[in-house]
Amino acid sequence: MEQPKNDFAPIENLALQSTVHNAVLESVRLGLFDALEGPPKSAAALARDLGLNEHPLTALLNMLAAAGMLEKRPEGWTNAAPTSEFLVSTSPFYQGLFLEMRNAFAEAATKDFERRLKGQFDSRSETDHSWALEDGMEGTAQHARLGALQDTADFVSAMPEFGSMRLMCDIGGNHGEYSMALLERNRELCGEIIDLPEVAETSKTRIAARGFADRLRTVGADLRSQPLATEKYDLIFASHVLYAFLDDLEGVAAGIHNALKPGGLFVAHHQDPDAPHPPAAREALEFMTRMSGYAGHHLARGTLEDAFGGAGFIDFCTAPAGGGRTGLLFCAKRKQNA
Repeated sequence: MEQPKNDFAPIENLALQSTVHNAVLESVRLGLFDALEGPPKSAAALARDLGLNEHPLTALLNMLAAAGMLEKRPEGWTNAAPTSEFLVSTSPFYQGLFLEMRNAFAEAATKDFERRLKGQFDSRSETDHSWALEDGMEGTAQHARLGALQDTADFVSAMPEFGSMRLMCDIGGNHGEYSMALLERNRELCGEIIDLPEVAETSKTRIAARGFADRLRTVGADLRSQPLATEKYDLIFASHVLYAFLDDLEGVAAGIHNALKPGGLFVAHHQDPDAPHPPAAREALEFMTRMSGYAGHHLARGTLEDAFGGAGFIDFCTAPAGGGRTGLLFCAKRKQNA
């Protein structure tokens, strides 16, 4: 019989990896990692606690241990350190809702697969609506807390101009965490989050619950058709938003320049294509983004400098951000009037 020339195992393993991913997500939903936080438990004890069948549960535990999610000790099972930090609901860095959000985007990217690839499906409208969902908003905020939020606040607040700033604009600010972090560091600073109308309504409730309603307001607007006010802001910030305007990045840069006061700063935070991403993860994220109706997810420093330099910005500076240093912080300044 003829033998194959190549090994099918790498392709088969991809399918098995999807099984592990789905099992992790379902385990989060079950509260399995919450139940394993603390002293090790036997499979029998865990089955009793969660009302599960010990036989398939043991196979699940073995699979999660092989994936590095759990540790198997003589006295029973317990969470591995990253699992404790990211998948236990009481942790300040819990990522359960982020995993739900990322899973929803992945499922959407392969729904109506052929029509999306042919450009026959209105992916952008579907995606824009999803940003207004409360769980999705919190999922995005959870991921920001993994380092990008902290790095951004440090980067912006270290600017010499920061202490004298009085009004900022957060384009596509969504959950508002970036604005609130900056307002905490400058008590004289107020802000406006400009986002799609339904997103702005959800943001408004979230911001009020955090006690920032008197200093941070939300404005429902679509900047594809509604320009920013002229020379209004000391700081304009955009996190994971500019890729939504890649079809007219130069025009957006000109609008941002016009909206800043002379000497004002623009700061962007996005995925850096030149950062050391695992290639498969980088390309999967890019694919998911394009299938969601956007032109791309990664913006290089050179692309930003070309667009914002053409609009009259000066004094560019950058810094890495976030877990794995895969994010790019980019700052540009509007010239002072002569």
